[in-house]
Amino acid sequence: MELIIGGCFQGKLDYAKQRCKEAGICVREEEILDGGKMPAEEYRERTGAPVRILNHLHLVVRQYVETGKEFYPLQEALQDTYLAFSMEEAAAGGDAVYTKRQIWAP
Repeated sequence: MELIIGGCFQGKLDYAKQRCKEAGICVREEEILDGGKMPAEEYRERTGAPVRILNHLHLVVRQYVETGKEFYPLQEALQDTYLAFSMEEAAAGGDAVYTKRQIWAP
């Protein structure tokens, strides 16, 4: 995980996409979660996609401070990352990859 910080309108999202591309990670638009627009739970219900980039982290923190409700619980983030790694492994190897329920899964 990388945390990219900077000023307003400095191109952090574009930079994050470029870093992923350089690392060989394909990021689709539906895998970018905007912390200021909707909770992760609603995001996942709409798209079914794992989160690769979390944009506007400061708004996620503000929502948590104001409401006490987690925006993107750690167990969900871990499960999404596990799924993304498994998909990449399957794509790279060309063979079926079997996953199992992890101890952190909800």
